[in-house]
Amino acid sequence: RLGGRVFPYSTMAENSTERERATMRQRLAREKNATFTYSARYTSQTVSMVDAARMEQDAAAASRAKWRTPRGFVYPAPRHSSELRRHPKRPDDARVEDLREAYVDGGGSLRPGAALRGTGALAGGQPDFDARP
Repeated sequence: RLGGRVFPYSTMAENSTERERATMRQRLAREKNATFTYSARYTSQTVSMVDAARMEQDAAAASRAKWRTPRGFVYPAPRHSSELRRHPKRPDDARVEDLREAYVDGGGSLRPGAALRGTGALAGGQPDFDARP
């Protein structure tokens, strides 16, 4: 067995049990249309012809490959740290320049002759808002 080296634990990279199962699968795969079991009476001890761990690894590799084109393009592209530090709702550069200028109060921003709301009376002496039915 493997040159006399035995690796009994499943966490070891060269697990002897898994290698023996792989060898057995290869040998039994030559027989087509047959089922192999450890018991002649029960099928609950059927030998698995599929390496589940290997299938998981292949599926994970295929999933990772979907994010990369054959030429190496990765989507989404990795972002620079300066982009990550930038606030998502940051105003554009023109607006930032406008905000850097000193604020000048417009003073009389209302049009001349515009009625002020909330004075309680409209033109003609009628109340601005009447809540009575």
